[in-house]
Amino acid sequence: MSRRFRFGLLLLLSVYLLGVLGYKLFSPGTPFIDCLCMSVITVASVGFTEVINGAGRPGLRIYMMSLILFGVAIHLYAVSILTAFVVEGDLSHYFWKKRMSRKIGSMSGHYVICGAGETGMRIIDELIQTKRDFVVIDSDEKAIEQLRNMPDMLIVQGDAYEEHVLAAAGIERAAAAAIALHSDRDNLVTTLSIRTMNPKIRIVVKEIEPGMASRFRRAGADAIVNPATIGGLRLVSEMVRPSVVSFLDLMLRDPVHAYRVEELSIDSQSPWANQSLKDLPLHSEYRLLVAAARKPDETDFIYNPDGTWVVEPGQTLIVLGKADDVSRARQVAQVASA
Repeated sequence: MSRRFRFGLLLLLSVYLLGVLGYKLFSPGTPFIDCLCMSVITVASVGFTEVINGAGRPGLRIYMMSLILFGVAIHLYAVSILTAFVVEGDLSHYFWKKRMSRKIGSMSGHYVICGAGETGMRIIDELIQTKRDFVVIDSDEKAIEQLRNMPDMLIVQGDAYEEHVLAAAGIERAAAAAIALHSDRDNLVTTLSIRTMNPKIRIVVKEIEPGMASRFRRAGADAIVNPATIGGLRLVSEMVRPSVVSFLDLMLRDPVHAYRVEELSIDSQSPWANQSLKDLPLHSEYRLLVAAARKPDETDFIYNPDGTWVVEPGQTLIVLGKADDVSRARQVAQVASA
């Protein structure tokens, strides 16, 4: 709730209380409720019959006139503040924040996006395309307004490096966080804050100036992405392998289906555990192409595994397919965690 609203409410209550105290002082035997009634009808200038008779009591009459002159002015000012709070949308914004808080409080295993600039919006678009649950943190009013116009968007307004803001985004329950703020300093502090609050979360951070990668890793980042490096690789790829780039672009920008290279982690309770690839319905039912596999205790991938490859618990499969089909397959592969 804004300071302006609290100030207006406090001012309104104060003028009524001042009236009560004055009437109680001039008429100690009058019940509190009657003094309150006199205070309200005096300040509000509604003109009802006086509960406390001021006839023949000059001091009380002077007090009543003073309360009318000064109290009404203060009353009108306080009412104008409260009215502005409602008219200007502060009240709706307050309830919007409460609604966001309830929804985020029920989430777990989601993604947190720190920063809704150009890079952050690309991340948001991809998460929407692949139907992932996520929360966006940003402090810029224009960015927040833009996000509010997008359907089903979960937003926390504030600085991402503040721990109470991260807590409001459910960082302790999140699976991963992407940090794409406007400076390396903010990215570094945010990385450290997130790692402190959630030691198990995966953190991916945007590097703006070269040479920051080592600092980000010491702060707890799992992966660092430099847009300049990615842009350079894209440029050279356009020169030497244009068909490959064209294929990837068409795949990612398909207006009907979101084709993606995704990963499936095989849970111990999954019906696919300890079965060979040829016995799994990955292609027949889910239309997924298995590009690679990796065992849980190894860092290298086995590329293009054949049908005899046994899918053991803890393995990760890299597959190519539609986002919807990957989502359905993930529910089977990770049945225990679901």
